[in-house]
Amino acid sequence: MKIFLPAVTISLLALLSSCGNNGDKTPADSMKKDSVTTTQVPFLEDLLKIKDEKELIAQFGAGNVKTDTMWGPEGDFGFATYVNKGTPDELQITWKDSATRSGIEGISVYAYFGNDKRSFGSKWRSKTGIHLGMSTDSLAILNGHSFMFSGVGWDYGGGITDWEKGKFEGIKLGIQLDADYDAQPNDKDIENVSGDQDVSSENPSVKAVAMKVVAISVYP
Repeated sequence: MKIFLPAVTISLLALLSSCGNNGDKTPADSMKKDSVTTTQVPFLEDLLKIKDEKELIAQFGAGNVKTDTMWGPEGDFGFATYVNKGTPDELQITWKDSATRSGIEGISVYAYFGNDKRSFGSKWRSKTGIHLGMSTDSLAILNGHSFMFSGVGWDYGGGITDWEKGKFEGIKLGIQLDADYDAQPNDKDIENVSGDQDVSSENPSVKAVAMKVVAISVYP
């Protein structure tokens, strides 16, 4: 299965996370650390039923909804509707009909940058259990299998390319990963997870660079 992330939404490849190496922790330990309280959690998928921008404004308020440029890889750009733009809870929404801003095409949430640091504090998450900042160990546990992703460090890097017949195979879900360069992983480990190649989540270098979920996109 290939990634569902639209090209114009992938712009986080040079961003840095602030989470350290998991050390000797087991996948079960990582899953426990990544667990979140799901009481009254706002799920991205629940927003897919919104019909148009007018309904979006009715739900979030006119002051919290705006249309702005959406930058993508290789200088590509388009337009999207944003909710709570410039905050950790920012949503990016693309429309099937951009002229009337109706019919949701996709909804994305990204790790937020403030004071040059990456934050995973968004309240939004997927009904699959995936949330920003989740480790690859925890993602593999949810999927029930290892998975493949595109090497990081270039415009199309970090996206899940194959769930390897796991639980998320065939689901309209886009996930993007990135390494924690602030943790100063060695050059060899960075090389092993970078560039135009498919990387397995079981590759030891993936844990060494503390790979995390930095973007989630859902589609109708």
